[in-house]
Amino acid sequence: MKLMQRLSIKVKLVSIILLVSMFVLILGFSLVVYNNIQSFKQDMYQNTLMHARLIGEYCVYPLAFQDSTGASDVLKKLQSIPHITGGYLYDLYGNLFACYERDGCLEPLGTAPSDEGNGYHGQFLHILHQIEYDDYHYGSIYLVASTEALSAKIRNYLFVIVLVISALVLLSYLLAIKLQAVISKPILKLASVTEKISNQADYSVRVQPSGDDEIGVLYQGFNNMLEQLHIREMERDRAEAALRESENRYRNIFETAAVSIWEEDFSDVHHSLDRLKTEGVTNFSDYFDRNPQFVENAIQMVKVLNVNDVTLKMFGGKDKQALIGSLNKFYIPETVHFFKSELLAIVEGRSHFEGETIYKKMSGECINVLMRMTVPNQNGEFNRVLVSIVDITKRKQAEAAILRSLKEKEVMLQEIHHRVKNNMQVISSLLNLQSRHILDSNALTIFKESQNRVRSMALVHEKLYRSGDLSKIDFSEYIHSLVSGLYRSYGTNPANIQLNTHVESVALGIDLAVPCGLIINELVSNSLKHAFPNGQIGKIDISLTQSKNQMVHLVVSDSGVGIPDDIDFKRTESLGLHLVVILVEDQLRGTIDLKKEKGSRFEVTFSPVREVQTC
Repeated sequence: MKLMQRLSIKVKLVSIILLVSMFVLILGFSLVVYNNIQSFKQDMYQNTLMHARLIGEYCVYPLAFQDSTGASDVLKKLQSIPHITGGYLYDLYGNLFACYERDGCLEPLGTAPSDEGNGYHGQFLHILHQIEYDDYHYGSIYLVASTEALSAKIRNYLFVIVLVISALVLLSYLLAIKLQAVISKPILKLASVTEKISNQADYSVRVQPSGDDEIGVLYQGFNNMLEQLHIREMERDRAEAALRESENRYRNIFETAAVSIWEEDFSDVHHSLDRLKTEGVTNFSDYFDRNPQFVENAIQMVKVLNVNDVTLKMFGGKDKQALIGSLNKFYIPETVHFFKSELLAIVEGRSHFEGETIYKKMSGECINVLMRMTVPNQNGEFNRVLVSIVDITKRKQAEAAILRSLKEKEVMLQEIHHRVKNNMQVISSLLNLQSRHILDSNALTIFKESQNRVRSMALVHEKLYRSGDLSKIDFSEYIHSLVSGLYRSYGTNPANIQLNTHVESVALGIDLAVPCGLIINELVSNSLKHAFPNGQIGKIDISLTQSKNQMVHLVVSDSGVGIPDDIDFKRTESLGLHLVVILVEDQLRGTIDLKKEKGSRFEVTFSPVREVQTC
């Protein structure tokens, strides 16, 4: 088979046809010869056995009367049978009684052989037949026949077969020459066209169909394949032209861009991360924290492939070769955490990543940069990563200056709140000192109420002063501090009048916190003075919540005697309630409602957002 691989298709077809023909002829003639020889041998065996029976019948009387001369005469009749070369007659006791030998070619046997030896042995056929008559055994006859006639017949068969096979092989060769041309010619034609296409890369060539058989179908399929290749070649040429144009545009943008652009190779880093995945690492953030050496090695794996002219100016490089190479030369240890974020972005397969970090220039000077990493046409290898860098050092310095200024202003505002609180405490102390010289109880009450109002406003400034956020205060703590002061001012026992508060996280600026605090001050003071006469036990509930529509709801209620039905709280002569209405409607720009079920319940609703007026 290996030898045929080097032969041409013509020789292969002729050889195959000849080999198949010879195999079929030899197999066919072998079967015919075998059948004929077997038939001849069977006939010869039957004929010899028949002669043995006849001779045995003629020898019954000589054996019975012990007439050896008569027996010899009977055996001489075997001369008329050419292929029998010997005949031996044995008596009842197996002793040789008479024999016949043609030309003395055999040696007589002294005793009768066994009939198990019947059959062909060497060049002779051996037949032993028992002589019986009227159920009485007289002896046996042993015949030996030559197979020379069989050998001659076999030689004749072989001679004829060789002549016939030679003639048929010659005829097969002539037919094979004709048949192979029918098959090989179209294939050789197709091979010639294929070689032409391979040498000239011309996919416009076509082969002419030669029929509707399998070769014709092959031609048609070959032409269709060439058509597809021709179309793909034209598409490839267009794609290559577009790619060259795109590459030229990219290079033009790369070199003329106003920002620093780098081409970097992260493929080694990506392969290292993939290896960690195969080792079973899933929490890469924790792995990087526990293996800082891996991160340092990953930084050294990143290769800078190319940079533009802006990068040379930004980082002080003499030429591109000074910047191309390992990225490690631009990193400082303080920015390793930023590179960890880049590694996590690669692990997650993201095509974009950006952030602020610090790079080191060639001179050793550090600059703040805004970096954006992009993986164009991501193929999973990260071997061409684009990195754009903008120097934001001046912006960071400006931000630091602004932060310092804001910190200074914040300290100044805290100082202002502290001083306002101190001044209000001074006013409260002055009112307290002055109240000691007042003998009129009504005037003393007015002084205490004024003192409580000043304390409520001072408490707002104190909370803002102590708060980390000057734009809002913790109203829950503020309400407890305010009400505790009122309890002490009016000498109320907290065990008799229970305070319940429900305050959500509502952010209120000082412009809303002050009037809101005054409202709570007036309403709680009113409850402490009038709702529980004669030491009556009860409770005061304060709730401050914000609904889904961002409206703030303030509820102050008590379980006391309530406000009489004939009193309109919006038109009462009481300064406290009148002040509450003014604060709600003018300062908070909200609404207030009173419910007189089981005591008194004031509900205030307002918006925490102030509309900006424009001219």
